[in-house]
Amino acid sequence: MPPDRISTLLASTFLTWAACIPNPARGTTPTGDSLRVRFNEESGTYQEQQVTGTDNVYNADGESVGSVEHTQAVTKEWSRTDVTFYQGDVPVDEQDYYHLAKDPGAVDEINAARAQASRDITIGLPVAIVASVGSTLAAIGTFGESNAMRYGVGTLLSFTALGGAYYALRGFKTHGKKPLLEAERAVKHANLVERCFHGAQCRSFPGGARAEAVPPPPSMAMPAKPAAWSGTWTGTGNSTMQTEDGRSTKKSSSVEIAIVQDGDTLSVTLEPKDTQACTLTASVTGDRAELRAGQTCRRRERGGEVALTVRDGSSISLRGGELSIALSLDLQLVDRSHRKPRTTHFVGAMDATATRAR
Repeated sequence: MPPDRISTLLASTFLTWAACIPNPARGTTPTGDSLRVRFNEESGTYQEQQVTGTDNVYNADGESVGSVEHTQAVTKEWSRTDVTFYQGDVPVDEQDYYHLAKDPGAVDEINAARAQASRDITIGLPVAIVASVGSTLAAIGTFGESNAMRYGVGTLLSFTALGGAYYALRGFKTHGKKPLLEAERAVKHANLVERCFHGAQCRSFPGGARAEAVPPPPSMAMPAKPAAWSGTWTGTGNSTMQTEDGRSTKKSSSVEIAIVQDGDTLSVTLEPKDTQACTLTASVTGDRAELRAGQTCRRRERGGEVALTVRDGSSISLRGGELSIALSLDLQLVDRSHRKPRTTHFVGAMDATATRAR
């Protein structure tokens, strides 16, 4: 079969395949179950050889005959986060998730991105194949005997092939990207957010939909009395951090916590709108709640990780509609921006007052 026929056949085959790339959205029907987002985070290390120096090699006449590179194994870190969307316990597509969350803007953005990706693949892939074959044919003299003609046609087709490959790769990248929209937007609509490290050690946090839920309309029945502690509280506080060598820093900052009361147990979430919010538990006795000592939670920040552990004496008090917070914490800051991670230990304390925001 002639090369031009082969390129045409390949192009038509890929064109047919690319045109059939389906949109994974299925128009999932709402069931009334809560919306959930799960972040599965994985990390690890690998070895990479890095060049540390180069020595030039000379012969007996002093002429350079080559060079020798010196390498050193360097430990590098990698991390990956996969995002999965759920309605109840059933996984759903990202576009369907936003449809269920009644966010038409997000649905349109995802649909447009996927349509553009399909066009990029549909057009770019056949163009890259045909132009690549044409460039090869030009190089072996198919387009006349003139070297200038072969060079000109070959160069033009090579650039065309590169352009087609660029659009095709862009389409494949978009098609495989998950999620397509920023994670904070999904968290805003979630009733529950889960963060799982290496497939285990999952922690749950309230999502934006639960924090901002609209109370049901009044009915003839007597409404249940809300738990005294439950709600979102905002205020200001002062914190102190002291290092092992005795140095200390003090600062004032805003405070936001979300509390859910279940009988005599509180679920206390610090910075509830943050995707890496920290949730602790406390036991209620009267107007005072003691946070269980030894609780630990971690959060990743740019270039490192922060871990906090609750110390004895941490408590929350509720008097006259005002929340008084007294936290005592052991903090561990791991700075991974250097070749060798640096760990700093602090003893932290915070005193704050807050009022119910809603």
